[in-house]
Amino acid sequence: DLRATDDSRRVTAAYLELVAPFSGQLEAQVALRHDRYSDAGSTTNPKLGLRWQPSKALLVRGSANTGFRAPSLSDLYRPTTFGSASSFLTDPQCAKTDGIDLCTDQWPVERRSNPDLQPEKSRQFSLGAVFEPSAQLSVSVDFWNIGVKDVISTLGEQVIVDSPEKYNGKYIQRDSDGFITNILLKKENQGRLKTQGIDLGLDWKGAPGAMGRFGASLN
Repeated sequence: DLRATDDSRRVTAAYLELVAPFSGQLEAQVALRHDRYSDAGSTTNPKLGLRWQPSKALLVRGSANTGFRAPSLSDLYRPTTFGSASSFLTDPQCAKTDGIDLCTDQWPVERRSNPDLQPEKSRQFSLGAVFEPSAQLSVSVDFWNIGVKDVISTLGEQVIVDSPEKYNGKYIQRDSDGFITNILLKKENQGRLKTQGIDLGLDWKGAPGAMGRFGASLN
C-alpha cells in the first residue's frame, strides 16, 4: 500500500524548576513538567534531585523522576507495507512433517502501524558519589535503574515463527496445507522493560611540567 498520508499533532508543554540550597552542604532540585498531546493525552512528570557535599573530598548525589513517551506518528498511522522476512526462517510446525528444507523460507511479512497505541511511561532512579582525595584524582560511582511500561514494539519475526502454538491465527496465517502465507508485524504496547547498571569513573591529572600536563581517565 503506497498511499500518501498527511498526519499531524499538536503538542504543548510547561516546565517548572526550583533549586533550593538548604545549606552549604545540601541542595535540592525539584522540577515538574506537563505535556499535552492532541492525539495521546496529557501527562505530568515530577523530578527530585539531591546533592550533599559533607566535605571538599566527597559529593553524594541522587535523583528520581518519571517519564513519558508518546507513540510517533509513524507508529500510529504509517500505511501498511508488504514484503518478506529479513532472513530465512524455519517453521518448526511445518518441519515436523515436511522437513527443514521445505519449511525454511523468507516468508511473506505484513507490517502495520497501530492507531490504538498507548504512551510509554517510565520511572528512573539514580544514586552515586564522587570522591576527590586530591586535585589530581577523582573517582565516581553511580547506580541507576530505569523501568518502562507499555513498551512500544513489534515482536521479532524469529520469535513469532518459533512459537506457532502462541501465534497461529494471530500473527501467523497459513494455507490449507499448513504453510505460512503471512507473518503480521504490528506495533503494540508489548509489556515492561527494566534496566539497571553501575557507572564507574576514574580521572587523574598529573602536575604541570616542562612538556605540559599528562592525565588519564577510565569509564
